[in-house]
Amino acid sequence: MLLRAVYIDMTQLRVAGAHYFEDPWNWVDMLNIGLGYWNIYNQLYTGTLELVTKLVLIALIIVCLFEIILLHENHRELQLHCHHDPLCVL
Repeated sequence: MLLRAVYIDMTQLRVAGAHYFEDPWNWVDMLNIGLGYWNIYNQLYTGTLELVTKLVLIALIIVCLFEIILLHENHRELQLHCHHDPLCVL
């Protein structure tokens, strides 16, 4: 799942170029990917019961929840906007 996120973001970066960094959602995605790999590294080499591993995992969960909640809100706003437009496809 983490490899898919990397593939999608690298494709977006290749297509958008430097404009990729203008979208705050892309920064959240990069943070999510970075924390995911840091979590894997910590679990393999530091240990699953170490404090740093737990803190990274907590941060990763918070970022994921943040992203899910905001994506849900954005999707609901799109639904309200598209409700009156018969050509709108979600």
